[in-house]
Amino acid sequence: MIKTLTTIAIATSLATAANAAPLPAPPTEVYTPPVQSSCVDTTVQVYFENGASALTNHARSVISQAQQNLSGCAHGDVEMIAITSDARTQDELVELSSERIAMVSGALASEGVPIAYTKTAIDTDIEEASTLHPMTRRVEVRLTAWAPEIG
Repeated sequence: MIKTLTTIAIATSLATAANAAPLPAPPTEVYTPPVQSSCVDTTVQVYFENGASALTNHARSVISQAQQNLSGCAHGDVEMIAITSDARTQDELVELSSERIAMVSGALASEGVPIAYTKTAIDTDIEEASTLHPMTRRVEVRLTAWAPEIG
């Protein structure tokens, strides 16, 4: 009796396997997993032309690249420090620095970076010998980011 039941079970499973759909063909393209963003705090330098507050094409691409690097991350505080050595007076320094911060803030917002928690500062401690150096005409942007937690 057990032999008969075993034979019937084997015959049934073989018949079922014979009627099953064939397996799909293996993929022909190499699988490339999606690139994961490294959700770490990022600092970028946005440089300006002498005496100008308008963003250059390079400055826009730096901001765009920073946003792309942090896509998929949760954003926190944005800290901007304006370093402006190309102003002639203290009033001009404050005005030019504020305009540059506003331009960078606008570019960050247009790229989709949340800027609700923004801290700004103006560095007024610039040596006179450095006024022609391009490194002293910038806004340093620190973006806080971390991997989002689900659950």
